[in-house]
Amino acid sequence: MNNEKGYKPLVPDILVHERAFQSYQAECSYTFYLLNQENESVEGLFTFFVVNNVATTAVKAPFGFVEMLFFDKWSFAYIVTKVELFFKELGIKTLSIRSLPDFYQSAKISIAKECLLLANFYCLENLCNYYIPVDGNDFESKIAPSQLGRMNRSLNAGFHTKCLGHEQLEAVYRFILECRAERNYGGLVSLMDLQRITAMFPDRYFLFVVLDKDESIAAANISVKMSDDILYTWYSHHLFCFNSFSPVILLHKYIYDFCMGRNIKFIDLSVAKEGDGNEKISLQKFKKRIGGIESIRTEFRKEI
Repeated sequence: MNNEKGYKPLVPDILVHERAFQSYQAECSYTFYLLNQENESVEGLFTFFVVNNVATTAVKAPFGFVEMLFFDKWSFAYIVTKVELFFKELGIKTLSIRSLPDFYQSAKISIAKECLLLANFYCLENLCNYYIPVDGNDFESKIAPSQLGRMNRSLNAGFHTKCLGHEQLEAVYRFILECRAERNYGGLVSLMDLQRITAMFPDRYFLFVVLDKDESIAAANISVKMSDDILYTWYSHHLFCFNSFSPVILLHKYIYDFCMGRNIKFIDLSVAKEGDGNEKISLQKFKKRIGGIESIRTEFRKEI
């Protein structure tokens, strides 16, 4: 299950499978390859990171999953079995697989979940993950009337949107840090890590902001283009002093229009978690009010 023979590589569809992105997540990683010996090509890959005696598919990413050219349950079951035997021989005690949200590849993920349960994995966590389809309809048609009113209020007050260059990354980071401090949230990636990963993938990371009439940042977002079809909104925040305007709504309209102009089909709003890792009902409601549709993201575990 290695690619030492130099077989033709599988081109990943999703950022989390890129080798450079994987090297950013953790020092100790193992990638398993499904090889087609007839045409000397790689038809599948599955990467795990070992942290605290747990082999997991995601460390500094929301999820990590298998990438396969032709997905079927027999091939997936085979690669999972090989992965389990390998880590068992290494003395690893736990396997953790964080699946993609269902809407990414619904048919594949449904089959994979069935296989994992049959292989005696258990569901550690099911999280509600929200997404907005970018389908050609205006953003205004997707949001609740109350949100439309708030967005118009911010426009009337002189708020406006902008996509900043990466030279403004530290300023956006400091702003988001301030917003999270207001909410007593922790868990923000370090500035050094963020600078490193954006330098690796400059065409995949975007800085979106809402500015007030004085050109001060009122809301900001860091987004990642996960694939040609999906933009993942990593961090979105606004300061409490702008609550009456809810500039994050205007921010998401800008992101929606940005995606529409680039043929990106989905905006991944991620899960609705507080800084302590617990799901937040009010944030779930907000994501629905701005057009978010519920999907499921599952983490599977197995003690081996």
